Amino acid sequence: MPTQESFNKLRKKRLAVRSRLNREALLYVKSEAITPDLVAQCFLDFAEETPADPVSLANGLAREHRYFENPLTSAELERFSHQTVVGIGQETRGRNKGCFPLVLNLLKTLRDEVPGLGFPGGRVRLGETPTARLHKEFLEESGLIPEIVNPDEPMAKHKIGEEEHEFLAYEVKIVGGKTKPAFSKGEQIVAIVFVDGKTLTEVCRKDGRINVKGFGVVGVLRSHRLVFLEYLRKKELEKMAPSAVEEVAYV
Repeated sequence: MPTQESFNKLRKKRLAVRSRLNREALLYVKSEAITPDLVAQCFLDFAEETPADPVSLANGLAREHRYFENPLTSAELERFSHQTVVGIGQETRGRNKGCFPLVLNLLKTLRDEVPGLGFPGGRVRLGETPTARLHKEFLEESGLIPEIVNPDEPMAKHKIGEEEHEFLAYEVKIVGGKTKPAFSKGEQIVAIVFVDGKTLTEVCRKDGRINVKGFGVVGVLRSHRLVFLEYLRKKELEKMAPSAVEEVAYV
């Protein structure tokens, strides 16, 4: 379990890099990388107000760019592909039945250093299938055992950055296990947060922020919001499909 000392060290580290991140964001704005088209796309993706502060938008985009496109060492290039996989699904047991589990990872943050929430998952290793990686990472990060609903086809996906890193989301059902955050040298997951579908939908369509007991305001990471909104659209289409078939048969 995380200690107060480990929290203090992480807090000092975040404060130390914040000024550097802001300087990078200012340069990002001055380079005219934040275009009206980019702002409009953010508005369409998240159905939120146009960002009033270009520096904040630049900061968030630059952080995501660094996370997925940092130059890898030769050893890392031998291990990882250009894919990240996550699982989106509902708990099927107990008091959290029907809720979506997300992990609170102190190493992943939104702009302004707000701690980031995301669906369990991880980066795919070379020679490994996304579904195999998902089974392993989901269990390691959350302690929960997933069953992939359709392993042949991701439920949602999108590209990130110039290198076109592929972010994949599969639909899963939680069929076993017990919640256990993965707090270690490589992972700084401090909580498993269960969110009901209605709340998560509202959060992802607005500013991504949600209040978590014991941690205050945290935010769902941008890529995870995108795939969840795509997941919702797919689920709506699935509900409509039987009606469409009946209509054609009737005609």
